Amino acid sequence: MWLLLEHRRLPRYYFPEADIRRGLLVADRRSSRSQLKAETRHLDLRLGDRVVADGVVLADSRRTTAIFETAMGPRWYFPRQDIRVELLDGDAHTVCAYKGHATYWSVRLPSGLRENIAWSYPEPRHDAQAVGGRVAFFDEHVDLEVDGQPQPRPRTPWAAPRWWERMADLEARI
Repeated sequence: MWLLLEHRRLPRYYFPEADIRRGLLVADRRSSRSQLKAETRHLDLRLGDRVVADGVVLADSRRTTAIFETAMGPRWYFPRQDIRVELLDGDAHTVCAYKGHATYWSVRLPSGLRENIAWSYPEPRHDAQAVGGRVAFFDEHVDLEVDGQPQPRPRTPWAAPRWWERMADLEARI
């Protein structure tokens, strides 16, 4: 992998063609004065992310923001404009030392109400400004595709049914 730095342009990564999964290539229309080998390509890494539950597309976007959290996989935050279903007020309440107070959302699907399936930070703390107002879904309870690739459902405390009740019990004991 090479990082190309050109005057008055944003840096771009180039990868050996042999390391690239087909279907991710994009034409690089810029004329480059670099010494990169001809067998390298620039990738468009914003191919799109999608959240599906019970066959219903909940969100579909090419503008997600990922947050990589300690001891967890990434969480994908979608712009509100890219949410495809009505978000209903949830009843969970949590606070993150880094991100702030979370607002939770439920979604009504043909199979029934999916409670507290998503969250957002309407007034995030400094470290989370990039996800302010965006919505993340619990990959533990939905089917998440990142760049067209299905992601495994993580095993976390939020994978349990009605996880918010257990969290409230823990907070009450503290």
